[in-house]
Amino acid sequence: MDSHIDDKNEEKRKIDSTDVKKDVSNQYASSSILLFVNQLIVAFGNWIFWMAISKFATTEEIGQSTTIYSLVLFFTTIIQFGLEYPILKYSYNHRKSILSSALAIEISLSLLSIPFLIVTFDNFYDKSLVQFEWLAVAMIFLTIPGFVAHFVLLGLFRVRAVLIIDILATISKFVVGFILVLAGMGSFGILIAFVVHISIMSFFSFYLT
Repeated sequence: MDSHIDDKNEEKRKIDSTDVKKDVSNQYASSSILLFVNQLIVAFGNWIFWMAISKFATTEEIGQSTTIYSLVLFFTTIIQFGLEYPILKYSYNHRKSILSSALAIEISLSLLSIPFLIVTFDNFYDKSLVQFEWLAVAMIFLTIPGFVAHFVLLGLFRVRAVLIIDILATISKFVVGFILVLAGMGSFGILIAFVVHISIMSFFSFYLT
């Protein structure tokens, strides 16, 4: 009798295990699709933004904006220090600790990078670009919470939230960018649009974690 009960329990455990594996597989599949859609929207949004803004901004203004933004991307990529994988891997079971640890690392690396950023501006950039130095610093620091929270949300399988945040941030960048460029603010207006974009991503991503 006991043996029969044990067999049934074992069979039930196997069925439960199979169901769990199916749920996890489905979760990964749906998250992967949503993440792919998100990446497409972000890439398409950036392409459309630069193509459309070039109709209203001068070549010089576009060149200045892309030069500053490319430098910011370079520095933020270095600062991220390959933390994407550990954040994704451990955030599901250790959300609070991985969030605080990653933020501490990112803030420390960002502070260390500022002197190098200033040296880059002073030695390699034209004087007309030095005026945007503080905007570059702001973008680097505003990127920190967004980067960490973004991958925490992905690690928690909250890809839908990431998708909505990215769409909202992209729309805001379009609106702010066009208003400021049409108002005659040129490169400054374009860069402020990116500041707004990064700020919205960081605020809502961090809020939802």
